[in-house]
Amino acid sequence: MTELNSPPSGMTRRRLLGGICSISLAAGAGFLLVGSAAAATPGGAYVIKAGAHLIRAAKSGSASAFRTLLKSYIDVNSMAMFALGKYRSKLPESQRSEYVSLVEGFMVYTLSQFGKKFKGREFEVVNARKTNRGVTVETVLKFLGGKKQSVTWKLVGSGGSYRVADINFQGVWLAGLLRSSFSDVIRKNGNSIDGLMKYLRSAAPGNGTVKSDCC
Repeated sequence: MTELNSPPSGMTRRRLLGGICSISLAAGAGFLLVGSAAAATPGGAYVIKAGAHLIRAAKSGSASAFRTLLKSYIDVNSMAMFALGKYRSKLPESQRSEYVSLVEGFMVYTLSQFGKKFKGREFEVVNARKTNRGVTVETVLKFLGGKKQSVTWKLVGSGGSYRVADINFQGVWLAGLLRSSFSDVIRKNGNSIDGLMKYLRSAAPGNGTVKSDCC
């Protein structure tokens, strides 16, 4: 049996925080809306709503609040599958829902540990641009005291509304960071998906109780 290695040095929750906050969406020949016009669009309004929920969760510091945020706004399934990269074919269909649940728990724990980074006052939409699958919305997270931080959201259409497919915080895309980090874990465990599953089960409180889809 392959020995489970500890996560690589590059896979720190602080690095993941930089991404939480890549499904690469090809830019279409769409529109660019700036400022208040962008905020008035469905995509801009959706991001403002999601951002307000993120700020409330950060202020509460509650893992349950972050889990509700993910379930309400984030396309965790697509992000989790993207994160497998070239190893996606190695994930048995029988383990898919367990894997996605483990990734969700991992993201919830990371957010709850470093949520103070998002204790801002409000999100302001800077511009919005159509893509082939949805909308890219650029925002600024405003903090008390005047400090600002750029946050970019990639949205995909879902049931007449949107879901967040990726977030760029402090210059890092979450989905791309998850992919490189998970790939490191898989490689260090004999290119085995089981190594990643074992890591995810132990990486966050509650993940050990996620039920396997098989056996």
